[in-house]
Amino acid sequence: MQENTEDSTTLEAEEKPILIPNQEILAQMPIAEALLSELLIKIESLKLKGILFWGMGEWEEVLLAQQGGDSAFIEKKYDVAADQYRQALQMLSDMEISIPSVLSNALKSGKTSILDGNKDDAIANFEIALAIDGNNSEAKQGLDRALKLDQVLERTEKGEVKYGMGEYELAIETFEDALSIDPNWEPAKNGLNRAKQSFEEKLFQDSISKGYQYLINESFDEAQRLFEQALSIQPSSLEAQQAIDELNLKRIASLTKSLKYKGLIAEVNEEWGQAKDFYEEILAIDPNIEEVKESLNRVESRILLDDEMISIIARSNFYNDNKVLGQAQAILQTAKSIERIGPKMEESIQKLDSLIQIALVPIDVLFESDQLTEVTIFKVDQMGSFQQKIVSLRPGIYTARGSRRGFKDETIRFRVEPNKQNQRIRIICNNKI
Repeated sequence: MQENTEDSTTLEAEEKPILIPNQEILAQMPIAEALLSELLIKIESLKLKGILFWGMGEWEEVLLAQQGGDSAFIEKKYDVAADQYRQALQMLSDMEISIPSVLSNALKSGKTSILDGNKDDAIANFEIALAIDGNNSEAKQGLDRALKLDQVLERTEKGEVKYGMGEYELAIETFEDALSIDPNWEPAKNGLNRAKQSFEEKLFQDSISKGYQYLINESFDEAQRLFEQALSIQPSSLEAQQAIDELNLKRIASLTKSLKYKGLIAEVNEEWGQAKDFYEEILAIDPNIEEVKESLNRVESRILLDDEMISIIARSNFYNDNKVLGQAQAILQTAKSIERIGPKMEESIQKLDSLIQIALVPIDVLFESDQLTEVTIFKVDQMGSFQQKIVSLRPGIYTARGSRRGFKDETIRFRVEPNKQNQRIRIICNNKI
């Protein structure tokens, strides 16, 4: 039975006719071969452009057309083979022309996938781009971003959580961490900007609030530091500028109050120079405070009176001069008429009053001469010549001159001591001319 089958097959083979192509078809053979050669070159060229990654259905159609051409060529259907190769070449040419568009779309789709957080699609698109152009920097950067996308997303999400909890400093750190991995990740950029703005606003409000707390306690330097810090955060802030203006007003008010108090204490202690300095310092800050102007005038009057008291007391040896004595009495009267006489002024009044009283009591002074010398006591009297003469003089310093014909004048300066008896003054011209 098996032998009969084999014989039958052999017989059929021997009976099958051999197809000989006609001359026209045969003439297509070199054309088909040339087209195949060009097709194979084009295929290899496009493989270098990554067509296996992005060609998809069109690439399969090219392969089918090539296979159809190959089959026809084997069957010596050169015209059909040439036609199939032409179709394949046309599809490859069209695909080659589309490469820039495919590259552009791959890059665009890769960016979109990154923004959508789709790591796998982003990687796939950038790999297609790199398959087309292995040196494309945009594709390289995109692929690098896609590979790190999970870490960036994790840190960005963490930053949003911290931001939502009001932990702005930690949010800033986390967003910056995400941007250190991918500097172009917009959600992290936006989050960082929001966190910085919120942190600055929080720091601004904290500075204003704490500044007012210090202001209430009159800790002006600390308040100023915080208000200026707030202004540096928001340079155009009206609130911060108003806080600084309020600080300045309260600082001035506090300083003025303190200086007023110091001035009054100085007045009580009769430290008129210090009081004057305090009041002048207040008026340098605000020259329109009438109360302080009046205080300054009062203090300057007391300084003048003190100076006059000191000066006139120092001149007590000249109270024998009616003019000087009149000045002393006038100053004493002025001193007694002032309000709120302090202990120091009271002591000066008593001293001046005592000196005046002493100066009003004359003392008998014995003058001795030679009866030849003419004696004159300036501003008192011409005494003439005498042997002895008692003159009643008020205490003080006097000048006397003796004159005698043929002799040099003799001038002496003497002091009449108060409350001292038996005072003697001798004046005689002894030196001949």
